Amino acid sequence: MTKWIAHLIGSRTEFSVGARLFHAVSFSTCLLLLLAIPFNIMLGLYSIGGLLLFLLLSHAGIYFLSRVKRKFTLALAGLTFLTYSGVSVNYYFNSGINGPTLFIYFFTFLLLVAVTRRKYHGIYFALTCLVIAALLYFDYHDPGWIKYSFKDRLDRYLDLYFVFILILLFVYIITRSLIDSYYYEKKRANQRTFDLELQQKELERIATEKEKLFSIIFHDLKSPLGSIQMYLEMITNMSVDQEEENRIKVELLRQTKETLAILDNMLIWAKDQVENTKPKLMAVRIDEVAKTCVKIEKPFAEAKNVALIFSMQKEMIVWADGNMLQLLLRILINNAIKFTPEGAPVFVDVYEEDSRCLIKVKDSGRGIPPENQAHIFSLNIHSTMGTNNEKGSGLGLTLAHEFALRQGIDIWFNSKPDEGAEFFLALRIQSPED
Repeated sequence: MTKWIAHLIGSRTEFSVGARLFHAVSFSTCLLLLLAIPFNIMLGLYSIGGLLLFLLLSHAGIYFLSRVKRKFTLALAGLTFLTYSGVSVNYYFNSGINGPTLFIYFFTFLLLVAVTRRKYHGIYFALTCLVIAALLYFDYHDPGWIKYSFKDRLDRYLDLYFVFILILLFVYIITRSLIDSYYYEKKRANQRTFDLELQQKELERIATEKEKLFSIIFHDLKSPLGSIQMYLEMITNMSVDQEEENRIKVELLRQTKETLAILDNMLIWAKDQVENTKPKLMAVRIDEVAKTCVKIEKPFAEAKNVALIFSMQKEMIVWADGNMLQLLLRILINNAIKFTPEGAPVFVDVYEEDSRCLIKVKDSGRGIPPENQAHIFSLNIHSTMGTNNEKGSGLGLTLAHEFALRQGIDIWFNSKPDEGAEFFLALRIQSPED
């Protein structure tokens, strides 16, 4: 029923409040005229019944012109002319001051004020007062020109009561529509305010992350690049023995790799913030993803003399974005290698638990300090030196967390002092039927 009524008066996105109210009153007028015509015929008011039939057809045309043809201004002009001329004719045929016509003028003015702009209200007020004054003047000075249409007093009182009920319903429709429109617009305004507040908070978050990124660029890139420059100047401007030169080359290679890793994370993060990449979720073989990540990260582990141990309980198909999952897992493995001392292992285990595929990456480091654990996945964490003084940007785990959430992957960690840290990923397993 609600959808049917909404269709008749038009949606809020297509029509203004005034136009929708106009449609509601026009359509309601047509329905009430359908009731008024047989009522007047029953009272023997055949001329009034004919006039009401004409008004019914006219109001139907006005409704069609505004609702279907979307010519609201033209329809409003037609209604104004039809109402003032038609009601004046009704005043003549329906007993003048003794009939209900003045009630109809009151309603007409209320309708026109409800559906038009404020600048036109004075015009309608003056027009209504002028027309009524003219009708009352002629009725007072020449009462014989008014046709008294009632057969007896009962017919008059019934007609007055019927018109009063109709106008009361119309006033209720107009008032209810205006109140509903007010609360609807108020709700929209509150929603817009809420959306603006969310946007403001998001802009503040982005601004904070920008500041963090620039701080990372300044501190974490400037230092290793300065070291690289210093070593290159030593080789170029100073004479060093072969052993010292080899040591410098090894150090240069280490500094370059660390700087490249930091820069890589920064570029991925910046690209992700700009593009807000949406994952392309599909069925992925977890063994292929995990083995590829271990293979890529193994040279970094061997360079540090860290054993990278991979185990998988069974092959599983998971629901994920393959490229994003691979990047996410590489970040966790790389992070584990960074905080594992030389000669100690890093474990990458894939197994099923509670009908989900779990990936656990466990390092053998000192663990995450309790004061850092609450912020481990945010940019509020400060970068920490690895066991071989490897530098980081603090962006890696933030990226891992964002990429996990976008794919619907649960991510969490466990860590105790001097017992290392375990990072977990939980993915939905795809059944053969899926």
